[in-house]
Amino acid sequence: MNAYPREPHEWDTGPILTEAVETYLYQAAIPIVDRSSDPERFALINTSFTATPRLPVGSIFKATVVRARAVRPGELPSAVVAGTFFVHPEIASRFSLPVISVTSDASGLFDYDAGIYVAGKVAVDWRRANPSAGWNNGRPANYNQRGEAWGRAGNVEIFSPEGEVLLNQGVGLRIHGGYTRANAVKSLRLYARSRYDADDRFNAAVFPGLVRRGHPEQALESFNRLLLRNAGQDWNQSLYGDAFMQGLVSHLPIDGQAYQPALHFLNGEFWGLINIRERLDQSYLADHYGMDPDAAVILNTRFDDLGAMSVDNGTQADLDDFHAIVDYAEAHDLSDPEHFEWIRERVDLDNLALYYGIQIFLCNQDWPHNNNKPWRKRTPAYLPDAPTGHDGRWRWFLFDLDFGYGRMRGDHTTNALARVVDLPSGVYTVNRAAINPVNRLFRELVLSNEGFRHGFINTLADQMNTSFQSERSLAFLQETEARIAAYRPEHNDRWDLSTLQRSQMVTFAQERPTYQRNHLRSVFGLEADRDLTVSVVDGGLVRVNGLIIDETVIGLTDPGVPYPWSGTYFQDVPVELEALPEAGYQFVGWVVTPTGAVSGLSGEPEYHSTEPVIQYALTEDTTVEAVFEAVPLAALPIVLHAWDFEDADTLLLPSFTIGGGALTIDLGPATDPIDNTGGDFATRHLRVNNPLGSTLTWSLPTTGYEGITLDFLTRRSGQGAELMTVDYTTDGSTWTTADTLTIFNDSPQAQSFDFSAVAAINDNPDFALRFTFAQGDAGGTAGNNRFDDVVLMGTALPGTNLPPVLDETAVPPVLRGAAADGSFDVSLDGWFTDPEGDPLSYSASSSAEAVATVLVNGETLTVTPLAAGDTVITVGASDGTNPAIETSLRILVYPEPFALSAGTFSFTEWDALEPAGAFPANMLFVQSDVDDPQLTTPLDFAYAIPAADAANANDVDAPYNASSRSRINGLGTEGIAFINTGRGRDVGAAVVALDTTGVSDIRLSFTAGTVLPNSRIYGLRLQSRIGLEGAWTDVLDEGEPVEYLRNETPGHSQVFGPITLPASLEGQPQVFLRWFYNYKEGGSSRAQLRLGAISISPATAPTLYSHWILD
Repeated sequence: MNAYPREPHEWDTGPILTEAVETYLYQAAIPIVDRSSDPERFALINTSFTATPRLPVGSIFKATVVRARAVRPGELPSAVVAGTFFVHPEIASRFSLPVISVTSDASGLFDYDAGIYVAGKVAVDWRRANPSAGWNNGRPANYNQRGEAWGRAGNVEIFSPEGEVLLNQGVGLRIHGGYTRANAVKSLRLYARSRYDADDRFNAAVFPGLVRRGHPEQALESFNRLLLRNAGQDWNQSLYGDAFMQGLVSHLPIDGQAYQPALHFLNGEFWGLINIRERLDQSYLADHYGMDPDAAVILNTRFDDLGAMSVDNGTQADLDDFHAIVDYAEAHDLSDPEHFEWIRERVDLDNLALYYGIQIFLCNQDWPHNNNKPWRKRTPAYLPDAPTGHDGRWRWFLFDLDFGYGRMRGDHTTNALARVVDLPSGVYTVNRAAINPVNRLFRELVLSNEGFRHGFINTLADQMNTSFQSERSLAFLQETEARIAAYRPEHNDRWDLSTLQRSQMVTFAQERPTYQRNHLRSVFGLEADRDLTVSVVDGGLVRVNGLIIDETVIGLTDPGVPYPWSGTYFQDVPVELEALPEAGYQFVGWVVTPTGAVSGLSGEPEYHSTEPVIQYALTEDTTVEAVFEAVPLAALPIVLHAWDFEDADTLLLPSFTIGGGALTIDLGPATDPIDNTGGDFATRHLRVNNPLGSTLTWSLPTTGYEGITLDFLTRRSGQGAELMTVDYTTDGSTWTTADTLTIFNDSPQAQSFDFSAVAAINDNPDFALRFTFAQGDAGGTAGNNRFDDVVLMGTALPGTNLPPVLDETAVPPVLRGAAADGSFDVSLDGWFTDPEGDPLSYSASSSAEAVATVLVNGETLTVTPLAAGDTVITVGASDGTNPAIETSLRILVYPEPFALSAGTFSFTEWDALEPAGAFPANMLFVQSDVDDPQLTTPLDFAYAIPAADAANANDVDAPYNASSRSRINGLGTEGIAFINTGRGRDVGAAVVALDTTGVSDIRLSFTAGTVLPNSRIYGLRLQSRIGLEGAWTDVLDEGEPVEYLRNETPGHSQVFGPITLPASLEGQPQVFLRWFYNYKEGGSSRAQLRLGAISISPATAPTLYSHWILD
């Protein structure tokens, strides 16, 4: 049906559209052609409850969708596979955004009875039953139906702008949204489930740069659900209002939705611009925080009763829990610290203040009565030491900001703060804001508790000084517009719209901060604005409220230079300042100088306070300086005992100890302590299998030291012990409980104990700790608990002889040598200092003496490179009293150069069974210590697969034959192949060493190719360097860098050359060429590229083949 009776007393409906669908049997190739001139099919269907469809202006771009299965008589058919094919004369440059193609049976989308994308029978039946009722977007229609019965199976493909397939899999589809379901363009939820595809995750880097909020060191490239959002209420305006506003604050600790604009095709027809977003649900919490979805509690405002709350995920008891908190807040005086603390243990008040500050500044008029979504992890009580998101307190999702930024109902002058705090009459939906439980809670807090009110005011001021700076907002607005601007005309033609960047958004960005400060003053009766300038003296940083002022703070006038930093705050609203000393420094005091006065540092400083954390109420524009000074060596805390568990043969022995630290394990019935890798630990660690019934006892003598602290990392598996009790003894027999820790099945958790207040622990040879285990409510009986980096520290008592102190900044991380260059010396002067001035003696050892040997003579370290590879040099300094203090550095040894005067260098083959540490003659393979190395990434490690990262033990000894993880493979006569998998040690490059003395006109050729294209694009770039140090330089051919780029065809190869090398490389005793396997763009699996048939020769030299000979 293409015409619907929208207005009251309308009865006429359009004719029912019909279509026949047929499946064909193909026994030959299927021709696929440019369909641009074909008539529209689905674009002519009315997707709204209107009398006429919104038809495209002119012809739209079309792709060909093929859904096929293989059949053979007498056998079961294959699974259905789908593919979208784009044919166009300019297809290579057609797209600069990702393309997302969704296909599904047309009847499931557009059928009058069952189509989820049309108003359909449900709407017509409603109109006939309600002939005089007015229409609104929430009225019954097919597209407003919910639940699995209104889900449809389909297929989704995501293409990079270059046309590479990032994702292609079966998917579940549902319409998403509230009133915006009635828009002609609809939002779609995409579900990855085993019923639709063998892969029940969307494994693709859909949002480049996205990291897990609970673990920001980890990229998020796998999803259970995705959302194709039509821009909500902004669908016919800017197309990115919500995405832009969320992007302004995406760096803040508030949970929102990542954004990727894309070009949308539905069943092969251009459907316009679409916003790919994360969906905020229990799967989001699992992806970002590692939370069990069954433990995730999510509430939401009710669609049918705006202002009230309902359960999105959880139980009625969870909703009752939230209501009980609101009731408590309204029934008690929250200025009373006891009652305020009761709330704080149940609600993350910093998160609530930030959430309200963002919503109020953005002037979201469809909130707080709507789009208010608190969440928490269900726990039996508040767990203050839990990982982020796991402590059981309520936090908030930020979403659906379409009515913000002056776009609907309000503008930059609107007092959004008064709307939620003062509840003035006559304001849109103010009655619903008054009854909304979240807003009731916020009002009680902000009006009753001065500390929370000041914290909220300062939180908003912090963001106006950074995230919401006008210059920053305008720049981000233009950047957001630029991402889609080229496709606006085509989108507008598809839907007969006139979307554009709205001028009121520009005005809002320019004017809103001034009005917002006025609103804060008027609602809370604040005095004038006051400028605060913060600076530091020597080693440290300053925290201003929620901002740590460093090079990363947003809005710096001079990026990278954080001090002096200035922000605008409010008179008599105390600003919280915290001094954060760098390692080796201590805080001295605060110097406060009113603007215009002479700094207190011009003479002997007069400190306002020597406390590291102060509350300072501004009465005028003021400069505050944090003064730091170096800590005397004798006063520095030092390591007394440490365990790093790196050596399986000496697993329980300390890696360092003063005075005889020891670890013993009394085994439980099934306890098995082993060394292990994985579990999100960076290095090898101690894994205690089946810990119940076991006891770990740590003997930790503190003789001569006080101020004792303990730090370690720990985690458990799902069935590991949830509870671990830490006891201590000062006499070897009487034990006192320090704490019982809750251990989580999550990334390693840092645990810290400060025993400085327990005098009996100081200077005590009998001090010891013990760890015992219990199952707990969430733990099990057969899992494991893991430990790493156990460190006990203390400060020396007077008269204690201290060990030498290492200056880590004096130690070079890597030194380079060459096998043919002979020995070189390294001065150890300045590496170590003895606090008492005792003379130091030095020792040194090499982890791979076949690569390089070392000798020490006084303060001189002599390194003798022997063969290509790398070795770790350990240098120790002893004062004759204490254990030696050690440090290490890496020596990367380059191969002996091939003398081109003797002929031609060639590399033609490399066997997969070559052993670890083997490299072709005059060559070295190197790797990084990061994921996806780029051209600026140092490659200072010889290729190897460490045991801690080996998929199987054989890979350590035969790294060229590995079949998984980051690696270099031997391909025989095809040369070598590079492939990365994101292991924190990604490869790499092939390096050739040459001696070009006496030759000229050097010619080079090689072959490069694509083994596996995959979707993350890499290249092989040729670079050169003269000598061991200095920058690598691109080798140019006709003015362009010589580089092979991954090809979309498996097995593709390309011959380069002959290329004439630069004259600057001639006549040099030491020239290095490298083929750098470097990351370009894209996500998901990386391209595997190969390199072979390298030939380098001077034009006049005789040919002499010299390649690696295989046994």
